[in-house]
Amino acid sequence: MIRLAICWLGLPFLFFSASSGKLGTYILPCLPPLAILTSTGLLKYSAGGKRKAFTVPVHILAVVVAALVILLILNHAMPADSRLYEQQETWKVVLVTIAFLTWVLLLLCAGRAADFRKMLAYFAVSPAVFMFCAHFVMPGQLMEKKSPAEFLRRYKDRITQNTILVSDNYLTSAVCWNYKRSDVLLLGRAGEFAYGLAYDDSKHRLLDIDQFKDLITTDSGEGRIALITSTKRYVEYRQMLPKPVFEDIGHGFVFAEFAARSASIAAIHDPSPSQCCLP
Repeated sequence: MIRLAICWLGLPFLFFSASSGKLGTYILPCLPPLAILTSTGLLKYSAGGKRKAFTVPVHILAVVVAALVILLILNHAMPADSRLYEQQETWKVVLVTIAFLTWVLLLLCAGRAADFRKMLAYFAVSPAVFMFCAHFVMPGQLMEKKSPAEFLRRYKDRITQNTILVSDNYLTSAVCWNYKRSDVLLLGRAGEFAYGLAYDDSKHRLLDIDQFKDLITTDSGEGRIALITSTKRYVEYRQMLPKPVFEDIGHGFVFAEFAARSASIAAIHDPSPSQCCLP
C-alpha cells in the first residue's frame, strides 16, 4: 500500500511538473495518496507513544488562526479604503470571527486529547465551520475581482449592437459571455487566444495601443467604444488615451467608454484584410 501511494503521489507530480502549461488544479491527483501517507505515518508515530511532532504544530496553527482573528478585527476598524470588508459587510466579519474561534477551540482540544485518534478527529473537524461558511463570507471586492460578471452586468444597458467592445486576454471570455457578443477585440497581449488570432480572418481583432487610439475620436462621434480591462493595465494605457466619455473603476476592473469614428464602426462590422478594423 505504501509503495502504491508513493508511486501515485510521484508520477502525477512529475508528469504535470514537466508540462509547459500548469494550473493549480493539476495537483489534485496527488492529494489522496498524500493523505494516505500522512495518516499512516502519524498512526505509526503515535504507536510509539510520541506526540510532540503533532501537538507542537497544532498549537502553532492555533496561535496563527487566533492572530488572524485579531488582524481581521483591527482591519475592520481601519479607514474604509484600507478595509478588507466594507461597512455593510460587518456581519461577515462576525461570522468569520466565530468560525476562526471555533477552529482555535477545536485545535486546542486536539492538542490536549489523550487518545491520538481523538486528536486526529478534533484536528480534522476544526476547520469545518470555516469551510462551511467560507463561500458566504468572501469579501465583496474580492468576489468581484475574481468573478467580473457582476461588474459587467452594471453596464449592460450602455452596450448596444453598434458598441465596439475592446478587452484584454483575461476578461475577453467574460465580456463575450455576459454581453452575448462574439466580435470583441483584444488590446495588448493575445495570451491563450494567440492560436485563433493567427488566422487571416481574425488577425484584425488584436490591437496595439496605437491602433486602439486610431479607433477613437475626440469629437462627439456617432458610436461608442467600450474598453473593459483590468485596473493595472488601464493605468498603463491611461496617459496615452484621450479622456473617456464615461469611466468607472471598480475592484480591479475598469469600464471606459470613448467616442468612436464612423469609419471605425463600419470597419468593425464589415472587416476585411485591407481594413483590419481600422479607418
